[in-house]
Amino acid sequence: MSRQHTKPSICFCTKYTIETMRSFGQEPTLTELTQAIMNEAKYSGDWSAATTLFQDFDKLVWKRLARLGNDIMNLENMEKTRDETNNKLTLTQLWLETPVALRPLSKTEIKYVRQAYQIMVRYSPTIKDATKYYLHLLTNHLDTPIFDDECVSHCLISLIFLISKSNDIGFMEKGLELVQIALNRNLHDKQLEVLADVSKEIFAHYGLQLNKIHSSLEKSVSCNQITAYDVSSLIGCKKGKKNRKHDNRSLRIPELISADLME
Repeated sequence: MSRQHTKPSICFCTKYTIETMRSFGQEPTLTELTQAIMNEAKYSGDWSAATTLFQDFDKLVWKRLARLGNDIMNLENMEKTRDETNNKLTLTQLWLETPVALRPLSKTEIKYVRQAYQIMVRYSPTIKDATKYYLHLLTNHLDTPIFDDECVSHCLISLIFLISKSNDIGFMEKGLELVQIALNRNLHDKQLEVLADVSKEIFAHYGLQLNKIHSSLEKSVSCNQITAYDVSSLIGCKKGKKNRKHDNRSLRIPELISADLME
């Protein structure tokens, strides 16, 4: 009697189980790949396995997105932004014009794609790796249905957390600039509380704090820290007004910051 392979439980997916599935001719789903990425990056601490899984995950996501306009684009040269000359549609516009039943990704699958990015930024072993996946999200999905303010804010705050916890003076200035970017976004109250908590080391370094309603930076009354970095322009920097529409491209890390963090 031949042994029948049983598909592994999603909650126990790892790089090994994904490879085992493929050896039996089974292709993993986005859900299974996301769970495997979570297990390797967060619980096993195997970053090499997580990055390999993410590469497979990313290819599958784009293979699905290519179905949106398979008659006007191909997988090798996808249009990710509007071509003003040819007036081509972005993937987000194609998505909105496609009936829900025909969309290549379900709401649940889109949720898992966003979660995968959040995992890769949050559990990156280095600031460089975290920056890489944050920029990957902004660069590749700015004009796709994957892009989401909540996801971007989550990744941005995670990057600030890694910089703050590094206690690396060389990164503190960049971390403070990222805090300012975060304050200019429409963060909800819970996100602002998390931002205040993860930025403590950065604030302590510059003698700053968020005001009581977490709307702007102010000098800390308990710290007389003096630094060479001019923070005067950041004092009173208020968060964006509610319901203000973001210019999504302004959410990218400034070129100077990304270059420094990627070294």
